[in-house]
Amino acid sequence: MIYVITDNQFLYVGIELLLCKHEIAASRLSVNHLSNHVICKDNIYFIERPLHEENVQFLSKLYRSGARFCFLLQHAIESVRNDDTQFIDITTRLNIFTYTVLKTISGSANLPAANTVRLTDREFTVARLVLCGRSDEDIATVLSITKRSSQDHINRVLKKLGGKSVADIYLHRNVIYGSCSAR
Repeated sequence: MIYVITDNQFLYVGIELLLCKHEIAASRLSVNHLSNHVICKDNIYFIERPLHEENVQFLSKLYRSGARFCFLLQHAIESVRNDDTQFIDITTRLNIFTYTVLKTISGSANLPAANTVRLTDREFTVARLVLCGRSDEDIATVLSITKRSSQDHINRVLKKLGGKSVADIYLHRNVIYGSCSAR
């Protein structure tokens, strides 16, 4: 079982949707119930919020049990650059975040290289504007580009995310807003 320890509802729902797409179940675990939680070696824990002094006992129990766990941090760039598997940067691009979460769950660095192409800043901006409900013409006006260029950007985003319609961008909405909130 996969547990997400967080107060950020968007982040939890985003991770849950991401895992449901890969037919993996996730559950939210409240910090208030950590002392009563039974730790199993097969469980995986994603810890987003900084835990308090009273939770140190839970963390030491978690470490001794042999269960896998990761801390979800904002701007953990140095840890990610050093390929430290204990930390995942939640402010990274969507496809990198997805790959890192799935890599942690599978415990393997040999995952298929799906969605490893990064979104450019322009494509990321277009995706965010689509999520705001903007049309092709509105996006073209905001970015000072032609309507055709706007549609081309949307199509490239869909191709990189593996989608076929604009509705597929909405499926990734919670992960985009939850993992990129500091942008």
